[in-house]
Amino acid sequence: RLKRLQISLILVGIGLMLALILRWFQVPHLNAQRIQPLAQYPLIQVYMNHNPATQYREPYRSQIRPGDNLERMIIDQIQQARSSVEVAVQELRSPLIAQALRDRHQAGVRIRVVIENTYSRPWSSITPAEVQQMDTRMQGRYRENTRLIDRNGDGTLSPSEIDHNDALQVLRKAGIPWLDDTADGSAGSG
Repeated sequence: RLKRLQISLILVGIGLMLALILRWFQVPHLNAQRIQPLAQYPLIQVYMNHNPATQYREPYRSQIRPGDNLERMIIDQIQQARSSVEVAVQELRSPLIAQALRDRHQAGVRIRVVIENTYSRPWSSITPAEVQQMDTRMQGRYRENTRLIDRNGDGTLSPSEIDHNDALQVLRKAGIPWLDDTADGSAGSG
């Protein structure tokens, strides 16, 4: 009985020590005091996705995230375009950016898009058999992107969700062509 009590006290002591050690290494919470933004030259603006001076509410999952809302800044620039928008990206998965491109296209602005060949296909067009052939990393990317498209979270991509939230399908439906980076006959970057 005394031995059990000693063992219990030792275990409690070890547990408290572990708790203190874990507390010591704990990452500060996002609500920690933010630093003041640095002054910027008026003609050159710098934005960062992990800017410790700012935070924003992510539109898809409604989470508060540290940094500048780069997606919003890109959308604002697209919306200001009067004659053309040229986009060359590895991957385009943002429904809001695709919708902004569609809206400018419908307003008569010339839109040109180049995408890496690996990512030049709408996620919604990938078959279950193709998903099974993907490596673990790509299967995770597929799941993350289908969650982005599946706005009601029912696990099924409706035609409406695909047309409004699968970025490349938004472009396709609006009649905005895109080139993959192998269109010039090269191996591309993927």
